[in-house]
Amino acid sequence: MSTIEQIFYSFSIAYVIVRFLEIRNWHSLLNRKPFKCLICMSGWTCLIIHGIDWMSIPVMCLTMVITAILDLSFSKL
Repeated sequence: MSTIEQIFYSFSIAYVIVRFLEIRNWHSLLNRKPFKCLICMSGWTCLIIHGIDWMSIPVMCLTMVITAILDLSFSKL
């Protein structure tokens, strides 16, 4: 899976978990970051998908930046 695919896949998974499923309302332990923050959830999802190593940290940061841009553009629709 390429880096761009990982970024958009992580964004889509995080968007479903945070916005549609609203997992933070399921249990009081889930009402904290990263489960209630779309940007944090996409970053951690990307880190898990990419693999936990030093080279995945820039991809995680890039995912969080792109998620912030996409979330801002979606909120203006």
